[in-house]
Amino acid sequence: NMQAPKGTATHTMEGDETHQKKNQSIMLRAKKFIASQTSKTKYGKKLINTFIGEESENVVKILTKIVTKLKDEKTATEARDNLYRLATKFNILIEEKQLTWEHTAHTESPLNNFAIQILSALSTQKNDTKRDNDEKQVFIGSLIRLPNIKVLRSNIERIRVMIVEIARGHITDKNLKVLDDLFDIYGDEEVLDSLLIKPEYEEHKKNLYNNLSVILPEQTQTLKKLRDLAKPIPCRVPGCPCFAVSHQGQFLPSGLCAFHHFMLFKDVIEKPQFKKYMSTGMSSARSYYYQYLCANEKEIKAKHGDLLNGARPVSLFHFFRAIEGYKEIERRHRRKKVDVIISKYLRAKNTTNFIHVDGNKIEALLKMLKDLDDADPVDAKLAGTRYAEKAIFNVPSKELFDDIEKQVWKTMEAIFDQSYLKSGVHRLYLATIKLPPYHWKKAEQTYKEKVEQGVLEKETQVTSKVKMHVTN
Repeated sequence: NMQAPKGTATHTMEGDETHQKKNQSIMLRAKKFIASQTSKTKYGKKLINTFIGEESENVVKILTKIVTKLKDEKTATEARDNLYRLATKFNILIEEKQLTWEHTAHTESPLNNFAIQILSALSTQKNDTKRDNDEKQVFIGSLIRLPNIKVLRSNIERIRVMIVEIARGHITDKNLKVLDDLFDIYGDEEVLDSLLIKPEYEEHKKNLYNNLSVILPEQTQTLKKLRDLAKPIPCRVPGCPCFAVSHQGQFLPSGLCAFHHFMLFKDVIEKPQFKKYMSTGMSSARSYYYQYLCANEKEIKAKHGDLLNGARPVSLFHFFRAIEGYKEIERRHRRKKVDVIISKYLRAKNTTNFIHVDGNKIEALLKMLKDLDDADPVDAKLAGTRYAEKAIFNVPSKELFDDIEKQVWKTMEAIFDQSYLKSGVHRLYLATIKLPPYHWKKAEQTYKEKVEQGVLEKETQVTSKVKMHVTN
């Protein structure tokens, strides 16, 4: 929303935008710089095109061709590159919640109306266009009839003012000038006149209409969803008067306020432990560890070959998960499950899933099963009774695989401590649970205050009650 939020300085004094720009964090400015530099590369443009979608990419290509024909290739190429560069900067600002729907809400109606006017102008339907006495095309928009291109151009000026004012204070004066120049290039009367009237540009006009007719309605729905998502949600902790932290950048909301989220994930972030990550309540954390095992098999084998003994790292994870399932199934299905696990993970002929654990432990396990199978299934005192007929005897215990499981756990823990915690995959996971800088700082301050007040233990107990619900 261009109406400045309460407590926010408006841009009425010279140099004010520079002051706000300086207030951006070093990390945010670094992200914007890196994104800007990346956008100049071929790979960066490919990533941006993937992000913005096929239709948006087509629109940029069409505009680039038109500007190249009417002006020159250098101008067209520079305009395209600047468009990509500014797009990445604004995307970072939106992800970091520096720009929200509150900053742009007042532009929504004018932009939607202008979008309809543009589509009407580009439409090839006969009832959408006609010519006046001056042989100038008449565009029918959502609110008014546009008698000529100059009127359409004036509406572009209106949009330019809105966009530039939104950007002011978030990007440098140099980039504001670049943004301003883009409106001069793409909104030039010669460009509009050629695109909308001259027959030789009819194919570009048709393609532009087809792509924009897909993009613009989608953007309208996206803005509506963003408004709905921006509505504050109460923290899930009973009695907490604060609101939950919303989605920002890579951070994924937990339904908790900054302080209670901080309490829940503080140790996970600052003192990561394998046991914690592998608990059933940390399914998201487990999935990142699993992803690391799958994607880095060669590196893991090279570093931990002595522990793996030829086994695939991901097979250890699969075995561990199979044992979890074994301990949870009904008693009457346990014996059958044992055979499946042994066949899949403990038979040398199965080279894909074989976990290569100590052979003596496997032999001891097989001997236990044989003794169990050979034992008299029914106690003599129960023979012939109704209970003996229906009961299931000689069922393996839940602890049958404990020795092998401990060895697998030790190997997985070593990989976790020595390799995973240093990986980019782990950093990606941390980005999803670590609060945005402002909220993190605020939560730390609240945490210190709770410690001084001696009520931290009580807060820990309250947070633990919602723990499983949030992290599952």
